[in-house]
Amino acid sequence: VQRQSATLVAAEARIASGERMESLGRLAAGVAHDFNNVLQVIKLTTGSLRHSGERRDDAMALDGIQDATRHGAALVSQLLTFARQQPQDPQRFDALARLRALSPMLVRVAGPSVECEVTVADGAATVVLDPAQFEQIAINLVSNARDAVEREGRVVVTLDVVAAGANDPRTGTTDAGEYARLTVADNGHGIPARIRARIFEPFFTTK
Repeated sequence: VQRQSATLVAAEARIASGERMESLGRLAAGVAHDFNNVLQVIKLTTGSLRHSGERRDDAMALDGIQDATRHGAALVSQLLTFARQQPQDPQRFDALARLRALSPMLVRVAGPSVECEVTVADGAATVVLDPAQFEQIAINLVSNARDAVEREGRVVVTLDVVAAGANDPRTGTTDAGEYARLTVADNGHGIPARIRARIFEPFFTTK
């Protein structure tokens, strides 16, 4: 009877969790569509300002706005993917080249008070992944690292290629081969043990 009761409780918990995830999915889809409308207004306004004879400083600011808008659109895509209203778009691309192009954005995300160092290995590393997801992962990790460091904070982003054997714990897979490895390290206080088990929950945040 105790085993059956425990099994029933576990099943009810799974059902409740599934219902919560479904509700979150609907909420995410609604927020994503509304947010996308805001981004479209910003994008159109930025485009019209480019024809007003802006100064060099203005052009740099507009470039920053456009970069932020593009990454905001990528975030919308992530929300819709989570809500299962938009499929992922895996593509074959060079992760090293992609992160090199993203480096200025990562430095801006880290902020002026944080020393941000981005190191990308030479050569190429072809991966099959949604490029927007790849960029969002890097941006989110740097953003979290920025929030975790104190004064004289330092964030180091590294992307390299590692050769791993079968069942190598670094890859989390049984297959041997070469893998692109993205590492984000900081000199902050780390993740408290009490929340470590929850960090992969959708929309979980300590902010």
